[in-house]
Amino acid sequence: MTATPGDGKRGLFIHGGALGDFVLSLRILAAMRTVAPRVSLMTRCSLAPTLVGTFGIDHADDIETAGIHRLFTDTAPIAEIKSDRRFQHDLVVNTLTGSRLSKNLSLLGIKTVIDLDPRPIEDDTRHITDQWLTRLASSGFPAETPMPILSADRIIRSHAAKSLKRNAVDPTRPTGLIHPGSGGRRKCWPHMLELARRIRGENLNLTCLMGPVESETMPEDERWEWAQLLPIISSPMDALAPLLSAADFVVGNDSGVSHLAAAVGTHTLTVFGPTDPRVWRPLGPRASFIAPPPGAAWPEVDVVMDALLAQIK
Repeated sequence: MTATPGDGKRGLFIHGGALGDFVLSLRILAAMRTVAPRVSLMTRCSLAPTLVGTFGIDHADDIETAGIHRLFTDTAPIAEIKSDRRFQHDLVVNTLTGSRLSKNLSLLGIKTVIDLDPRPIEDDTRHITDQWLTRLASSGFPAETPMPILSADRIIRSHAAKSLKRNAVDPTRPTGLIHPGSGGRRKCWPHMLELARRIRGENLNLTCLMGPVESETMPEDERWEWAQLLPIISSPMDALAPLLSAADFVVGNDSGVSHLAAAVGTHTLTVFGPTDPRVWRPLGPRASFIAPPPGAAWPEVDVVMDALLAQIK
């Protein structure tokens, strides 16, 4: 179905992915606002509540507790769900699979239900957000919508900057964050520790950012090595964007943290290996990436180091 612009239209974006995919989907939200200025979110990404009040987003629900599971069955209580304000919308963009869900959303009286499979098209090397917007263009969404930039709260950002400076060896030098983790170990560059040593050797201030994923997936001896080399910092999701925006540079793997750092406008260098940066690179005004040369699994440390120094000059 085609979406048509309307001043009072209410839209719902249903998203089932993790942080990185959610950050990239901000392009979808920006395009969605051209046809539904008021947008609600239903997602498992804990970044979502921090965006309420920005980008025309006026509400965010946790997909696990919002009751959407009731719409995946043939016996969904349609009459009961119709009275639930979380499902009272004119337009829905749904990235969850399952035809039953789409049919039930339509039965709720939602005029326009658009299913968007978030997976990349095989052999399509366009950026994933371009693939998404091309599919949505047939429903009236503008395909050339730019990636929005996230603005971190200035007060929280100031506190984050002070926190980073406390770990600084030389406060007059650039202060950076290095994030050695990712949602999957296969996307973790095996030379990140060596890069951290090189960065410190350049008298640059550096702090290691770790979160719950690293606590679960990173071997204990590797976590110990990081703790011996650098100060370790962690951040709740509601303070992560300000922390990343307070850094002069961020280095990381293909991960949600790298995508968020790019989206807040920080100098971001992302190291790619098994995933294709043409499709999955972070988007932002100061985002760059390093991919392995043909036939190699990963880029060399010297190449990544040179790229970082060139970026932050």
